[in-house]
Amino acid sequence: MSEGLITISIAYHTHKEYFTVPIGSSLLAALINNPLYQRYLLEVPKPHIGIFGKVVNSDYILVAGDRIELYFPLVVDPLQKRKGKVKSRYRRKN
Repeated sequence: MSEGLITISIAYHTHKEYFTVPIGSSLLAALINNPLYQRYLLEVPKPHIGIFGKVVNSDYILVAGDRIELYFPLVVDPLQKRKGKVKSRYRRKN
């Protein structure tokens, strides 16, 4: 690794990429020119971004080994989906 750079990863859907950024880079600075992030913005107009499962602000300062995660909005409420499955099972039994 070059002096003054840290390696981080970005995870989106089923993709994961590694790249280096200068020490002290903010989350937004790291994402601005990333092609994976640009593709994500086309699909999700109001992005939710986190580090290791926790949503963070764009001014978050990255540290070596951070994994940036790009989150999809939920299309279906998981509780409603589960209730629908239970109803359909009940109907099949009767």
